[in-house]
Amino acid sequence: MRLASLFGTLLLFVLPTSAGCSSAPDAIPPSRAVAGDDDDEAEARGDGRTPPGQPDDPQTPAPAGATKIGSALIVDLGAVSAGKSVTLDVPSNALGFNVVVEGGSVGIARITSPSGAVVHDAHMPKNGSFPTSESIDGAASASVPQSDVTGALPIAPGKWTIAFAGSGAGKATARVQTTSDGKFHGGALDLVIHVPVGLRMSSPSPSHVVDPAKASTDRDIVARVDRFFVALDRAFGIGRGAVSFKAAPAALVRIATDAAITQAASVAKDAPDAQALHIVLTNAIGEGEGDLLGLSPGIPGAAIRPGTSMSALMVAHYDDTNVESEALTWLHEMGHFVGLQHTTEYDGSAFDPLSDTPKCTGGTRNPTRCPDNGNLMFTGSFPAAPILSAAQKAVLRGSPIYRAYADDAAKAAAAPTAAASAELAELAELATAPLAHRHRCSGRWTR
Repeated sequence: MRLASLFGTLLLFVLPTSAGCSSAPDAIPPSRAVAGDDDDEAEARGDGRTPPGQPDDPQTPAPAGATKIGSALIVDLGAVSAGKSVTLDVPSNALGFNVVVEGGSVGIARITSPSGAVVHDAHMPKNGSFPTSESIDGAASASVPQSDVTGALPIAPGKWTIAFAGSGAGKATARVQTTSDGKFHGGALDLVIHVPVGLRMSSPSPSHVVDPAKASTDRDIVARVDRFFVALDRAFGIGRGAVSFKAAPAALVRIATDAAITQAASVAKDAPDAQALHIVLTNAIGEGEGDLLGLSPGIPGAAIRPGTSMSALMVAHYDDTNVESEALTWLHEMGHFVGLQHTTEYDGSAFDPLSDTPKCTGGTRNPTRCPDNGNLMFTGSFPAAPILSAAQKAVLRGSPIYRAYADDAAKAAAAPTAAASAELAELAELATAPLAHRHRCSGRWTR
């Protein structure tokens, strides 16, 4: 079942006052600043664009036959099945790539760099703790980088090999994030928000039903969108793009079954491929009254491929959650969607595959004792100004989900006006509330 296979690894659990949870993690004071500086990407890369001992190859061209959507190259990898391998030519101006398989029960078993280094094996990123790229409801996804092993971060240019496993037959595509020189210069994220008929919102307004046709002017939704983009810009250096709203079926006001998760994740079946993050708003995720603030359908999801069972993340609004905590949940779930795992799973049995994130080896039941308790991808709680490692930033920046600026000139041309900058600064000052969340444990809903 999808609930059993996904909820233990992908879900962000909310501990609202009304839920009656008896063992909520302690909230972390909002006293931490975003970690990192202008050199954090160079720190993640080690020596510019290539690991020590590997020559740079600026002549590696784009894959033959590739098309382009925004800053992403789209490469058709053809029909795939268990035991088959395909190659992907990654150009030297790439930041990362995302592979999606549709059809059958075909997963992405192994990804090998041009030097022969395996960066993804047994359906998981190198140094990972659990499979992340098996097929779920007819789709599978994997990204490079998801770990910071040699070849993955920075991503090596050249011919990559991708091997598949499972049953049946599927079709594979790759989406490669690029800039003019293979360096990060900022970018903008477009957001598509799906609003179920009958959705209720509150805070700062009284509880009310949202008309999907008027969602773009709903005070409570707009507040969360604004805070989300402030947090995204502060954490990853990616700014606000276009925001659009779509009506979604009334059945998605509650998401409590495997079928509902798949319906929500694939809600944009008729949407064209585009660099945008799809978010489904709902009033409950999980059994009973709902235990979850958010859910990503995969680690990672399917970037630039709406309509699959891995294509949209879900975030819930409860009457007793506030703007800041929900906006940070959106960002946390986006982290999962681009390939970031929890730094430490709730019971301390699994950790992310990145070498520069701290781990909580004793479990997270007492988060104040965990060295990663201020990280955006911590499973117990995190502050309003979460910490991110250089490798975590590089993973998100390598995703093709956003429109990467080609160079510094493009970044400067897209800079916000002075008035907009002042408004963002004011919003940033308001985003100061901590958030507690938790996982599903051993296949059971935590209470």
